[in-house]
Amino acid sequence: MNKIYLCFLILFSAFFLSGCTNSNPEPVYNSGIYKSYDAGASWNEKGFVAREGDRVYSISDSIVFDLSFSPFSNKVLAVSTKNNGVYISENQAESWSALRTDPLSISISSFDPKYRDSFYVAYGSKLERTSDLGEYWNNLYTDSESNITTITPDLVRLDDLYLGFENGKLLKSTTYGKNWKKIYEFDSAIKDIYLASSSDIYVLLKNNEIYYSNNRAHSDEFEVFDPGFDPINILEIEFNSDYSKMYIIDGSDIYYSYNNGNSFDSLNLLNANEKYIDDFDINLKNPNVMYYSIGNMIYKTSDGGNTWTSSTTNSTSKIQKILSDPFNPNVIYIGFSNLRVIKQTSFFCDFFGFAFPYACE
Repeated sequence: MNKIYLCFLILFSAFFLSGCTNSNPEPVYNSGIYKSYDAGASWNEKGFVAREGDRVYSISDSIVFDLSFSPFSNKVLAVSTKNNGVYISENQAESWSALRTDPLSISISSFDPKYRDSFYVAYGSKLERTSDLGEYWNNLYTDSESNITTITPDLVRLDDLYLGFENGKLLKSTTYGKNWKKIYEFDSAIKDIYLASSSDIYVLLKNNEIYYSNNRAHSDEFEVFDPGFDPINILEIEFNSDYSKMYIIDGSDIYYSYNNGNSFDSLNLLNANEKYIDDFDINLKNPNVMYYSIGNMIYKTSDGGNTWTSSTTNSTSKIQKILSDPFNPNVIYIGFSNLRVIKQTSFFCDFFGFAFPYACE
């Protein structure tokens, strides 16, 4: 009798536990744009695009990779997404309109500092610009060798524009995109380009190296920039509004320099040596106000990094971008990047998973 019971129990368990694996998990969007009016204490979703009858269109399912202000107004924002193209808001994210949604595979975008209604997008090896907020687009450049990784307009010399590529090539136009010249070729993909003050240029590579020139108007020579520490995974470089302070976000640390990068110290963070920082933002008008994010947590300082407070969003997704309003540091926008996966389990695991925890993970 005991043998019959044991066989029955084995067959019963095998039948039900076969459905306890998480095959074919259902991906659910938990993304989009959120806005806070109180420095992250509470959040409001800001994804409205349009309403047609009973149907509401939004960008709440958008996986954000960039969020930026227009150089002409803090009321105008652009959001670049991995799955829905680029959208623009002219009323501080209360509503959005499509700027470029075809193709969806836009890899990088940027406002144009020369004209208010001008905007750049790149997808693959192509660079395009609109001069009327998306009504018409002009192809400025198509590369035959590599994909574009970054677009950097010069805020001082408004006809100058830089492009970085996966193969390490750096191009520059001094004719507002009409003509291009290769000014350098690095041995790793270009991650980003930073223009500091009126003359300095920093190039961050995917291999964590930084190159520097103090004469970007004419320079075709770069030297290796040594921050004085061994980088782990450099996320980005930032500067305050007058370029007197430089920040390097690396892994779970934020390094800063007061002396043009000759030496660096690290900020004391709330979660030192825990997880990598996902994004960092310094307020342009008040450089003592800074934010950084890890996962769905936001950390804020109002005293230049001496003390920090933390808050969480009501989303389980990772924060990809933080953007604080330069005229009101308590107003911040965040964009989410990833999908939340819902685990699917069987009826048996729902009720008897406590007895078979490893089978129902």
